[in-house]
Formats: sequence, C-alpha cells, structure tokens
Amino acid sequence: MIRTANTAALLAAFLVLTGCGKKAPPDSNTPGQAASSAQPMSPPVGPVIRAEQVAKEYVTDSAAADQKYKDNDLHVEGVIIQADTDAAGRDYVLLEGGQSGNLPVMVRCLIAENDPQRAQKASWTKGKKITLSGKCYGYSLMVIFTDCRIISVSAPDAQITMDALSKEIEASGNGVKLTKLDFKVEDVPLTIDVPEGVEVKKSLSDIDISQGLKFILRVSLGRREFADHSAFRADARMLIRTNDLFLSRDAHSFTFAMAVKLGPQDFTLQNHRFVELRMVEQTRADCLFMMKCARTLARKTPAATEAREVLKEVDAAFEETDGRVTKVGFKFSRGTDSTLDVLSNFPDVEELTLGFAFTDDGLVHLRPLKKLRMLSLATSGVSDKGLRQVAEIQTLKVLDLSDARITDKGMPELARLKGLEELDLSKSDVTAAGIMELKAALPQLKITHTVAGADSRVPQPAPSSRTDYSSSSGEGCKLFSIATRRSVSVQ
Repeated sequence: MIRTANTAALLAAFLVLTGCGKKAPPDSNTPGQAASSAQPMSPPVGPVIRAEQVAKEYVTDSAAADQKYKDNDLHVEGVIIQADTDAAGRDYVLLEGGQSGNLPVMVRCLIAENDPQRAQKASWTKGKKITLSGKCYGYSLMVIFTDCRIISVSAPDAQITMDALSKEIEASGNGVKLTKLDFKVEDVPLTIDVPEGVEVKKSLSDIDISQGLKFILRVSLGRREFADHSAFRADARMLIRTNDLFLSRDAHSFTFAMAVKLGPQDFTLQNHRFVELRMVEQTRADCLFMMKCARTLARKTPAATEAREVLKEVDAAFEETDGRVTKVGFKFSRGTDSTLDVLSNFPDVEELTLGFAFTDDGLVHLRPLKKLRMLSLATSGVSDKGLRQVAEIQTLKVLDLSDARITDKGMPELARLKGLEELDLSKSDVTAAGIMELKAALPQLKITHTVAGADSRVPQPAPSSRTDYSSSSGEGCKLFSIATRRSVSVQ
C-alpha cells in the first residue's frame, strides 16, 4: 500500500514539474513579454496567506476560490519543496500545499524575471520558509502564482531534543481524564491509558483506538509499520527522529510513530490519518496527547522468559535433533525483531525462516548462528540495508529474498557470500542488470527470478514450477511455505 501511495505521489509530482495540463500562465518570465518594473524587497503589506490554505480552498471548491483569489495580488508564505528553472527558462518555487485524498497538492510560484532576489536563488533550498508577493493565476493541477517577488527566506523549523519533546508530551492533554483500556493485538493481551469513551476497532491485524478524528491511535504488532512509515516520510520535515520514534509535519498535519518493546515482542503505535478514503488533519497537540497515551502501553500478563517457552508463546515452529534446536520458523508466528534475541540460546540452528513483521533491525540477532545454512526472508520488511548483516553469515548456502524490499543496491553485499549456492529473488525489485552483476561475482550461484512478462531481460529457459528450498513434516509446515510460481533460473 505504501509503495502504491508513493508511486501515485511521484506521478502527481511529475505532472506538476512537467507542467502537464492547462496552457502555461502568462507572466513576466514568459519570453517575448515586457518585464514589469523591479521592486525592492520589502515587508508584506496586508495579511499573509499560507500556501496550504489557498491550496485547500482550491481543492475544496475551485470556483469559490477563484472568486476569492484569482487575479488578485497576494502575499503567500509556505515551505519550499523545490526551486528550479523550467523549460521556458523561468525560475519557480514549489511550495507545500497539503494533500488531496492521498496525493500531494503543490503551489507553484513563478518568479518575476526582474526580481533582484533571483541572484540569491542558491539560498532557496528545500525545507526553508519563504514569503512572496504575486498574482494568483488559479488552479491547473496546482495553484499557480505569477509575477512573484520574494519578500523573505528563512531557515526551516528547528529539530527538537528528546528532553524537550518529553516535557511537551507530559504537559499534553489539558487535564483530560484517562482510563485503563484492555485489548489484544494478535492475541497478545495489552493495556493502555486512553481518554474515556474511546472506540476500539480491528483493521486487518491492527487495532485502532479512536475518539473522533483528532484521536486515532493505531497499534500494530512488530516494527514493520514503524520502518515502512518512517521510510515513507523520509522527505517530510522531521522535528525529531530516533531509532524508536519520529515526529514530522507537513503542510496540514503532524505525524508520529513509536516502536515499543514489551517482553520478547515489538509494537508500533502511530496516529492514523487516512479515514474513509480521505486524509484528516491532526495537530501537534493531538499527536503529543496520543504519544502520551502510547507511552503507557504495557502487557496485561507477564511474558515468557525461558527460550523454548518464548518460541511457543509467539507460536513459532521449531524442530529438535538430539535435544538441539536445528530449525526455527517464524513465518506464521507472532514473532518480531526483538523475538530473534532468543536465538542466542540455539547456536545449532541450521535453517531459519522469518516473515512479514521482521525488518532490518532484527537481523543483528542472527550473529550467534554459526551453523546457519538456509535463511528465508521472503515477504519480510528486510531491505538492502539489512543485507549488510546477512552478508556476515558466511555459512549460508540457500537464501530466499522473494518478495522482499531488495534492489540492485544490495547486490554488492550478496556478492560477499562466497559459499552461497541458491538465491531466490522472485518478486523483488532487482533488475536483470543487478542479477548479471551478481552472477559475475558468484558464477556458481543459481538465481531464481520472476519472469516480468515478455520483457524480462533475463535468460529465459522453459518455465518451471518450483517450491521453496526447504520443507518439513509436522510442525514444519510453519517453517517454510510452499509456493509455486512461474520463474526462471539463471545459472
């Protein structure tokens, strides 16, 4: 879902930057038109309108917004997304305008050719606040201002410290009375302090605790949601980011996510803003109050501590040979990154399967497995970054990265696995070029890669059905999934 949203956002940005849509607006930058007289940089006269406010009004009712703004000289301020020169040689600045549904809205300000502040163009960098005067042209895929003159450019919002954030969190809520709420996430009994009268709803495997649209706290098992959400907002204005928490803002709202370790399991808590196919606005105060509640999350019952009991508690599958655990499978379990710490008690593990909830952060716990020869990370949240840890496991013979977040950038790390014999890259984002690069480094390696239609760009022998590299009887059905897919082998 995140990839889909990201793709849509990039498409919208592409349309904006390439100027698709209506005819380009006339302004003083258009070649062949006379330039208006230069005006010195001066403080704005009259009210200053926020870029996101204008954008919101145009998205809501463009006709009404035209009546209010079109052809009027206005002062507008916002946060810079990009500053560049278009194909017609006109300098422009893109400002944040919030979102429409799940797509970004932008405000494009075409700078007057005779504005002396163009000499300072190098200072118009992403994230800075800018105030301009210009004429509102209307809405054409974005809100457009023409003949703009820059009034001021200032530094972006400063990041806050963890101590300062903690004080804000503790002071949040304005005396709202909290009550204990008992609930379960994936059958794990939990408790949390929340306002009275909240509603609790299950959304797939997540739990949403809500009170109106200003308090929607989502609780998920594992760090996968935290990792995905943090990566998705990599370009947002981050007020604070740590390994376990971030708080960011965009034009209309704030977003936070926290990862919490409770016993052998991790949980992600975040504000949820996508309601009934639209994005809702939540303020900094709203997020701080939800973070205050999130900090109270706790287990309702004590967690297991003995190694085998931990595996049983998270519903992991394992097999023993002569009293030694040799196979462990978390694919259909409630295990998370922190659960993998228990593997230090089982140094004889030779085959290991992780699942959807696992991320790069958990792979550090595989270091004690000196006999590991088969590792499946299929469908997991492991990315190129996590392959640095995988490359340290020099005993590996078989590696399954199918449907993981792997690209060509991870191939140099895999090339370090000199003893690797079989590798599955089905449904990954690795290209034919990446595969050939890896084959050059490891000529003995058998690579399985999904055929991407007729233009697969990899050698295509006759299609074959295959199963995952290992299977097991009894409880082993939880260890390694059986999957049939159209694939090719590069040998």
